[in-house]
Amino acid sequence: MPLTSDPEIIQNLFQDFFNAVFANDSLNKGFRSLDKVIEIAYRKPEMSFILECRTDEARFLPGTDGTYKPDVTIMMDWETAHKFWMGDLDTISALFDQRIRIKGDAAALLDLKPLFKETSAIYKQVVLKHFDS
Repeated sequence: MPLTSDPEIIQNLFQDFFNAVFANDSLNKGFRSLDKVIEIAYRKPEMSFILECRTDEARFLPGTDGTYKPDVTIMMDWETAHKFWMGDLDTISALFDQRIRIKGDAAALLDLKPLFKETSAIYKQVVLKHFDS
């Protein structure tokens, strides 16, 4: 399945993905338990979004307009991000070799690790919906 580099398509993919993740009560609770604002910034294409995980409901905010000051920023290219969310990337190795870079509270990413198996299953379903040809 070929990936796109169109930021609008990728943004829509992640909007659908995080809406599905946050519709799941246990995942919503897991993200909210972080009590953090997470910025996810991608390269190739350049884009970013916010996961606001400090309220009664965790939520996805497309783009970053400066309204939220992130506690942690996770940076990676789109190909790495896709492998990460598919569950095909070892997080520790990716951090070590700097395919994933973190600015701020790095523990936030590791705190999410128990949720990755379930989020990966949702991501795979959303990717099939968006890229099934």
